[in-house]
Amino acid sequence: MNLTAPNAPGRRAWSRLRSLVAVNLRCIAYCSLYCLAGPALILLNAHIYNKTAFPYPITVSSLGTWVCALVTRMAVKTGLCATPTSVTNKYWLRRIVPLGVLTAIASGAGNNVYRYLSVSFTQMLKAETPVYILIVMLIFRVRIPSCGSVIAVILICIGTCVASVGELKFSWTGFALQTAADISEATKLVLLQTSMADDKLSPFDSLLHMSMATAFCQACLGLLLEPAALPSVPYQSPFTIALLSLSCLLGVAVNLLTLAVINCTSGLAMKLLGIFRNNLPVVVSVLLLQEKVSTLQFIGYSISVLGFLTYTYLQSKSPHKVIDSEPTTPEALELGEGAAEKAAPKSKGSTEGSKAQGREAETKIATYMKEQNRPYSAQNVFDNLHSVVPKAQVQNLMEKL
Repeated sequence: MNLTAPNAPGRRAWSRLRSLVAVNLRCIAYCSLYCLAGPALILLNAHIYNKTAFPYPITVSSLGTWVCALVTRMAVKTGLCATPTSVTNKYWLRRIVPLGVLTAIASGAGNNVYRYLSVSFTQMLKAETPVYILIVMLIFRVRIPSCGSVIAVILICIGTCVASVGELKFSWTGFALQTAADISEATKLVLLQTSMADDKLSPFDSLLHMSMATAFCQACLGLLLEPAALPSVPYQSPFTIALLSLSCLLGVAVNLLTLAVINCTSGLAMKLLGIFRNNLPVVVSVLLLQEKVSTLQFIGYSISVLGFLTYTYLQSKSPHKVIDSEPTTPEALELGEGAAEKAAPKSKGSTEGSKAQGREAETKIATYMKEQNRPYSAQNVFDNLHSVVPKAQVQNLMEKL
């Protein structure tokens, strides 16, 4: 029996249905692999640091970042990806390099934690990140948090304290390293939103530029703190070399899958997937690796997860409270409070200019949607295309839609 509709409208509807099913299945596959690759990399690296003769976390993460930087550049050179947006040396030094330094510190300190604390407790401590984001926002005067966000952060703090008291093998060194990693990550996220929110860099462009800067910073940090790492590589067993190679490949996969998930989901879905992915290593460590978790620790972690979910929900329900809703320019950050209005670009003051911007944004967005084979809707524009055109143009188009 022929299932294809005989008329042209029916064929078009059938074609759209097949295309929609294919897009959704591909998105489900990306999300599933995204949730599995991250925890797999965490567990693999923890095994390398503790069970092999290569206890050098900074060097391991540096190798993965170098491979990622080389893969992205090879993709551009071979034509698999579009030519990235070029940046000036001033832009590189003022915006890319600081983010690379913070990423190197966060990854170096965060990977070192697994030498002192269990995987499950380390993942519990990572739930504190919104606390430090809130503090950094206040320090940089980016946004005054809402009352609900403060309550959610207090819940996270209480849960973390309870989980720390219940930890059977607590280490102050590991706790300090994880705190440093969380603070660096929070600072990076705030600076990323405040200094690069209005730039025309796509997620792939950001990965391309950030990976090289991070790789250089990690290499310098590794040579300074782990000078014996690279000379010991030739003396490692073939099994250890295989594990290091697998770690590099998983690192590249995590970055590429992150880009894929960004392109096929909304911001809220990305946050929820991140929460699930952070919890998965805890479950695997307890069930498969037989790590011991006390009842008090489980209660504390449950409170932290509740606070984290509340924080994510409040951010999604109040877009004007999100960090990147009204980004502050670097000049405003340098001048301090009240300088955002002075440093903001001046409006043309004409209706014709706004209409021209709207038409330009609409053309760019329609072209992008066609290339990505995605349905053209206001929600997709708002969720996924803020990196294609300036936010002012996107907002004008959203009002038009």
